[in-house]
This record gives sequence, structure tokens and C-alpha cells, in this order.
Amino acid sequence: MERNLKLVTAILGFFLGITSLALRAEPWLGNRFAQNCAGCHAPGRKNVPTTQRRCTLSCQGCHVNPNGGGLRSFYGKWNEDRWLKSFRTDVLGNAKSTAPYIKQNYATLPTKKDSPQHTKRKVLVTSDATAVDEAEYDREDGLEYIVSQDRKEFLAQIPFEDPYYLTERSKLTAGADVRWQLQQLKFKRSSPTGDLDGESWKSFLMAGDIGIDWRPVYRRYHLVYEGRYYGNPSGDRSEEVMETVRKRSLYALVDDLPFNTFLMAGYYRPLFGNPVPDHTTLGQRMLAQALQDSPYIYDLNYEAVSIGTAPNVPFLNLHMMKRQFGAKPNDTNRGFAANMGLRFVTLGASVTYSFWNAQRQETVAGEKVTPRVQMHAVTGGMQLWRTTLTSEFIGILKDVPNQAFRKGVVASLDTNTRVWREMYFNLQFANSNISQSLTPGNSKQLRAGFRSFLTPGVDMMLLYGVENMETVATDDGQTDSDLVSQDIQWQLHLYM
Repeated sequence: MERNLKLVTAILGFFLGITSLALRAEPWLGNRFAQNCAGCHAPGRKNVPTTQRRCTLSCQGCHVNPNGGGLRSFYGKWNEDRWLKSFRTDVLGNAKSTAPYIKQNYATLPTKKDSPQHTKRKVLVTSDATAVDEAEYDREDGLEYIVSQDRKEFLAQIPFEDPYYLTERSKLTAGADVRWQLQQLKFKRSSPTGDLDGESWKSFLMAGDIGIDWRPVYRRYHLVYEGRYYGNPSGDRSEEVMETVRKRSLYALVDDLPFNTFLMAGYYRPLFGNPVPDHTTLGQRMLAQALQDSPYIYDLNYEAVSIGTAPNVPFLNLHMMKRQFGAKPNDTNRGFAANMGLRFVTLGASVTYSFWNAQRQETVAGEKVTPRVQMHAVTGGMQLWRTTLTSEFIGILKDVPNQAFRKGVVASLDTNTRVWREMYFNLQFANSNISQSLTPGNSKQLRAGFRSFLTPGVDMMLLYGVENMETVATDDGQTDSDLVSQDIQWQLHLYM
């Protein structure tokens, strides 16, 4: 224990000394900052014609991967550096807050006597204040309704510190992400074979990600690699994590096409529902159980081809999948997935629908069968004063011929209430009408805790959770059982 705490301290000291660059996907942050135009870029920018418009609240608004997660684009980094923080310090090189539009003066447009080379351009005006009034960064100035047909005029409203120019000036984006967890777990299991009680303390590296986005020719052409180092909560040595290294994603991407269209192909996980970073939530575990008969969704990926578009409010993604990688890799996997939805600035509201249909060949009890998985997900969210609400309903159907037919629904509600600056009270609830393993029964999960984004790149969370899973006796041999568990977990999330 003492050794692990020293390692945590060393990692924290290292990450606090460098500039933050990347973050994992968390859809509620899209709802949280939707009404703040300066949440993605410098305030006061005019708009361009719809065919050229990149502005969107979908996953590709902040992430390199349009499916969300992994490396953040320069737009996502802007949000992290300037908004997702409770404190800032010059010692760590933290970016200052951005002054509202009324205090900005980016450029003086050239007159007839001046050439474009003589345009006077000023840098971004900043503020020393950490806490600012977000109402000064909304759309009341009405500039987003002004469509600039002159590209020179549009560019004159963009300071060089804006993500637009940062993307132009760089051909490489790199980042890292580390999660360390301390957990106390207590459980009570009842079954026909007898009762079992247990308690454990765990301190371990959950995962460490590294990623590189290389744009060799132009800003819209990407070659992306992401690797992941897995921790082992049951291992005795932290060094064992180096023995479990996997490719998290590897793909080619062309984005920023007309109507904000993208094309991508390679190795990744297509978007479905709300892709939250916590793989222990009830919904994520049941998704993994449906797709690979294992609750560990964090190592589930596919060989896939995707196309999508996100021209501001609506978005649509289509995915063709084959070859599944994860706990149960399968070369015969074939499938199709789709996502469509609307994300609004008003109230940070969003509603999305996802569809998944896949099948694969495998041998069960000496017999070759073709299991089929079909899933539907409806998600929604909005910002109500200081509270960000996100909800999700997932319908799962899994048919294993001559073996089992499982179907059920899991519903979840997640709320994050801002207490002070970027410190939140978090409440999560999930319920399903089948067990976590998709067998007859039911499952419930309740979590409550506190989360704080301290400085850019440092995120801490403390959660208390209670979970209950009941299974019901069936004709195929399943027996009644009941599992009740409670846990307290502290997580340190560091990203650069």
C-alpha cells in the first residue's frame, strides 16, 4: 500500500508540471458547455456558409475520433485549458481565461488603400480571473447569424491562439491519459451452494493511454494511433501492467469535408449510446456482455469503416463492422451500426438514437451456431441551471440458436450539479429488468459522490456505490442467486 501511494504521488508530481493536452469522452460535458460559444473557440467569430461550417456539438466537436473518446482536437483542448478547471497558476503554465467578445479586438480589416498583408491583427485578450460570468460568452451578440461570404473577413475575426490556427500550424498532436484508483469493496453473495461474504482493498493503475494524430498533408487528413496499458486490480505488482499492452485504435480519417462530413477506416469501436469512460457502470457492462460474453468493454474494438456528417445541430453516422477484437476475438463478426441525433445550444439539449446489429459464428457445446445481437439506444440530456442531466435507455436482444434467447432493457440517469467552479456533486442510477449477465433477473446500481476538475489535466473523483443483482431459476440450469455489493472508490485522472 505504501509503495503504491508513493507511485501515485510521483505520477501526480510529473503531470502537474506539464501542459495538459487530452481527455476521454464524457458526453455530459457537451451538454454542459453547449451554451458557451467560447467553450470551443475564441468568442466573437462570425459564421461561414453551411457547406463550410464545422461548428457542431457532436463528438467530433472536441475529439479527433468522431466516435468520441481518445485524443482531443485543438478545439477540445481549448475547452480543457480555459474552462475545465477550478484553479489556475502561472507556475504550471495554465492558460488564462478568455475575455468576452466585447473586450476583444482581433483585427482591423484592410481598406482599399491597404493590402491584406497590412491587416493589423491583435492577439487574444485574456483575463486573470479564474471564475468568469459565462453569460458573457453566449450568443447574445448575434454574430453566429452573420454569415461571412468573404473568407478574409471571416479569418480576421480569429486570433492566432484560436484552435483554427493551432490546427493549421501543427502536423502532429500527441497526448496521454492515466487513471489510478483506490477502492474498498464489500459484497454478500447468496446462492444454493451457500452464502459468501467478502471485503477487499485495491490500489491499482486502471489504464494508461497514449495517442498520436499525424496530419502529413493537410489539416483534414489524419493518421491516428492509440495504445493502452491495462492495470490489474488483483495483481501484487504495479509493474505487471507493462505485460498487458494493446492497440486501442488505429485508423485513417478524412474530416472537415463539405457539410462537416467525415470518412474513416481502421481499428476502433463505432459509436453506440453514451460512451462513458467508466466501464463498471451497469449499462457498459451489459453492452460488453451482449457483444463478447464478458463485462470488460474497455478492450472491445472492431475493424470498421464509417461515414458521417454533423452540419451544426443534426448529426448522422453509419458504420460497417467486421472482425471483433477483445475478450473473445472473432474473425467472422459482421455488423452494421448507426447513430443519428440533434444537439442544441438552447438548454444544452440533446437527443440521439443508436442502432446495432451484428452476428458471428462460434462453437457452443460442440455445435456451430451464429449468435445475433441487436440493440437500440435512446439518449438525452440538457442543462438546467447548475445541473447537467443525461439519460440513456438501451434495449438488448441476444439470440444464440439452440442455446439461449435473452432480451431486456437497461435505463440510467446521470446528474452532475456544479457546486463551485468546476466542482460537481454526481448522482448516478441504473436499473435493468434482466441480470448483468443478461439472464432472467434484475440489476440495480446507485452511486453518489463528488468530482473536481482542479487544474487543467487534473481530475479527482470520490464515489460511494451500492449494487444489487438477482438471477432467477430457469429450465436451462440457472439457479436463484443474489449479489449485493457496496464500494467506495477514489480515482485520480491525469491527462496531457
